Amino acid sequence: MTAYRHACSRKSSGQFFTDYNLLAAGSVIVALPTVLVFLLLQRHFIAGLTLGAGKG
Repeated sequence: MTAYRHACSRKSSGQFFTDYNLLAAGSVIVALPTVLVFLLLQRHFIAGLTLGAGKG
């Protein structure tokens, strides 16, 4: 178990090393569901924004 934890922590960062490719991939994976929900519901989102924009 200790070897596994050591390997995982060694992959992502160290004292003088940070794997920016791994951090970027993780950021994309975390942001992807939000972007997909927005793209799927974009029509409703824009309709809600413009609903109160009419004058008088």
